[in-house]
Amino acid sequence: TRPTLGPGVRERMAQAARIDAGALSKARAHRADIVARLDNLIGEDDVVVLPTTPRPAPPLPAPRVPTVLSG
Repeated sequence: TRPTLGPGVRERMAQAARIDAGALSKARAHRADIVARLDNLIGEDDVVVLPTTPRPAPPLPAPRVPTVLSG
């Protein structure tokens, strides 16, 4: 059985299926170049901080949202 995909997922999967081996190889080489450049920029004791969500944080003061913590 095939899972039901959310909005836009089916289209992205179909687009990814059309990527040929040459384009994939080129993308992997480009990625390797980026990784090497970042390795040269980032030291052993550096920390890279990236956002964890695809959108900006809500403005302050944000309403409190009840949470349940289990321990």
